[in-house]
Amino acid sequence: MSSRKVFLAFIALSLCLATLITGVQSFSIPQFPTTTTHYYSTLSFPNNLTYYIVVSNTTKVTSTTTSSSSAVNTSTSNVSSLRVVNYTYVAHYQVVKYSPEGELTVNLTVENTSQVPKGFNFTLLKIGLHNVSLEEDPLNLNYPYVFPGYLFNNTYTLSIPSTSLTLVYDGVANETILGTKYVVIKYFFGDSQASGVAYITENGTVAYINTTYNGLEVQLFLKSSQGTTTVDIPNTVTLPSYFLNRSYLYAIYEYSNYSDSLQSVGDEEIVYPFVFPNGIIGETAYQVNTVSGSPLVNFNDFTIHIGNYTGLETSFYPSLAQKIEWNSASLTMVGKDNVTIFGVNYPNAYVYESNQSVNNSTIVREVTFNSSGVLIDQVVTVVHNGLSTPEFEAKYIGNIFYNNSETYPNFQTFSDTNLPFSVVSPSTSLAVAIIITIAIAAILVLLHRRD
Repeated sequence: MSSRKVFLAFIALSLCLATLITGVQSFSIPQFPTTTTHYYSTLSFPNNLTYYIVVSNTTKVTSTTTSSSSAVNTSTSNVSSLRVVNYTYVAHYQVVKYSPEGELTVNLTVENTSQVPKGFNFTLLKIGLHNVSLEEDPLNLNYPYVFPGYLFNNTYTLSIPSTSLTLVYDGVANETILGTKYVVIKYFFGDSQASGVAYITENGTVAYINTTYNGLEVQLFLKSSQGTTTVDIPNTVTLPSYFLNRSYLYAIYEYSNYSDSLQSVGDEEIVYPFVFPNGIIGETAYQVNTVSGSPLVNFNDFTIHIGNYTGLETSFYPSLAQKIEWNSASLTMVGKDNVTIFGVNYPNAYVYESNQSVNNSTIVREVTFNSSGVLIDQVVTVVHNGLSTPEFEAKYIGNIFYNNSETYPNFQTFSDTNLPFSVVSPSTSLAVAIIITIAIAAILVLLHRRD
């Protein structure tokens, strides 16, 4: 079982055992991405953040006592107890530089305020200058912040170029942290840096984190947030509106060893929940289920891929040229062609190709866009020792979106129980069969005697 599955199983068990907390909800968040695309043109962030940190070291202490009841008989007993030593720190985050695109330079200092000598180096937080992207570094310990547009009421993963952050929604609640009242969204989280519990405010500031570090419990309490800066993101990339606020449905084919050919593995619908004017977008793909009687799409446990549109496997490309950057690969146009997919003709389609050498093999990717820039076909072929093997293909079906209320037909139950004929009772049918048999036998006997 993968570490992510173990993490999600642990979280699911924790949610079942957790006590339900009720409170006044002052804001709500969406459950999952749909065909609605949110266009964010500004970014707001606090200039200074201060956190009070408690690192708890819990050890088991065993004491032995000896008692004597006589000169001969003695007895010993062991008593175990838990000893907790708290180490305290104060962390200061100061934004010393920023760009309109939300690229921050943050100076992090950590002050040791412990009253007891520490027996370890606390390096969970790295002192010094850090470069943090508000769009591509959510819940980074170098600057605890999550862009509010990334928050959903669900179990999901934010996949960014540097890491993947899994979030499990645990409700909205009123919390008092170091004497200040907050309305927070509670999440269980896990990424390459840490895992644990996080409380996130409506503006994206992280108010509380509970995690572990080298076997120690670490808690970060938001002590203060000072100053707010809002930047206007420069409009450096124009994504035409007809690409957004819609879903893209594809038929997916993968190579099968049994047939030595591409075989259908189902459909996939792709939506774009948010875009920024500098080319950063969010992309989510849902598998379309074909299980009898089940919902067509499962909107739980989804992944949002975040990055520049040139680094993602997007369903569109805004400006087709002789050479383009798509899915982090350099594609070269090999010509234009009339392409027909599922009976739909696409004249003057742009056909691109890329070649990549991997382990003595060449991966050939052929990508086709229609004249408007919509991805209509993608074929991946592996060439090894002169032998070409198709590995993958995605064919465009259309702008179709299946919501969570639609289900696949249930072929195991029948709503029409009326038969197209009248049913004869078993006793009647038996009597008729006996009579007909006797009649036929009698006719045969009579005919035989005449001979």
